[in-house]
Amino acid sequence: MWSPLTEDYKPPVLLFRDEHLKRMLELTTFPIPANIWVQGDKGLGKTLTARFLSAEIEARRIGKCYYVECQKTFTATLKELRDNYKFKIPTYVLSPATITRKIVEQTEKDDLVCLIFDEPRKAMQIKDFDNGLYWFYNSFLGKRKLSIIILSQIRFPVIHRIFASDTLSRMRFKPILFENYDVPQIVEILKQRLQIMLDPNQYELKAIVRLARHIRRIGGDIREALDLLATAIKHAEKKVDVEAVEYAIEWGKTRWWKNELTSLPPHWAYILYLTAEQSVQHSEGITTQSQVKTEYEKKAKEIGFQPVGRRSIYYIFNKLAEKGYFEQQKAGAGRQIHTILAMDEGDRRHILKAGKEMEWDLIL
Repeated sequence: MWSPLTEDYKPPVLLFRDEHLKRMLELTTFPIPANIWVQGDKGLGKTLTARFLSAEIEARRIGKCYYVECQKTFTATLKELRDNYKFKIPTYVLSPATITRKIVEQTEKDDLVCLIFDEPRKAMQIKDFDNGLYWFYNSFLGKRKLSIIILSQIRFPVIHRIFASDTLSRMRFKPILFENYDVPQIVEILKQRLQIMLDPNQYELKAIVRLARHIRRIGGDIREALDLLATAIKHAEKKVDVEAVEYAIEWGKTRWWKNELTSLPPHWAYILYLTAEQSVQHSEGITTQSQVKTEYEKKAKEIGFQPVGRRSIYYIFNKLAEKGYFEQQKAGAGRQIHTILAMDEGDRRHILKAGKEMEWDLIL
């Protein structure tokens, strides 16, 4: 039942990305195929469009596409590619050259080969990724027509800061921009999935519009929209209504903040959580750095973790404010001066919910 709401599902029709697909086909089927840089935020259909591209190329019998989700290192990415396509290559000889040999064995002389790398920004050793692309390019020369396709959130105008000029001069990437979806487009995409799962009388259109507006406001991520829609369906009693969608939106915000807390250094995350907790205890919804610091040192004794030093605590306050988690405001005068921490009410509520689900004694 849930398949249409999963990331792996391929709908029968690609909505609102047909021009992007057409351009990708055009560039890859040139007599000398072009390399492509597909730029767009997460959840805007880059990976799905690449899957439609792969299906079209194989349906036309003009070649084969090889997709891999980039890992933290290029070696790990090669292992992922090897395992995806069951190439029998020992790890100790795994390289672009050995991968190329396997692909050449699977394809014909005039075939097009598309190597699709999904999100190189995940790679912590970007220099290795740069070198890997260079060696793939060289390994295929004179053997097969090759198109390297990069799917990334990295903006095309700044890739010269990441890749060597020699690599870029050889690759000559052609950019394709995936724009954010608007509200009507998000509604149609969600309806496309819902119509496979539910009868029309099992969901309210106004509920889908409410969800679409929320998703548009946070960037248009369709993957997030599908997660929230699945949550709304599970929560709904008889039909997916606005109440079920509102529940899903709140769940999604709490999940986002939990991921945000997890991504921060442990003591940063805990101080942010305590800031939210302390501000709730005051009628004006604010707290001060000294109050949070006192509570942090108190909790360190109760939980039994080693607190960071005084200077580090104030450094953390400044960094959290720079990231926009709260605002710092000076108040008082002379020796009575103190720093107020003001946090958005909605953020505070969701940070508290997310923080209560964290196992701070283990994290710290």
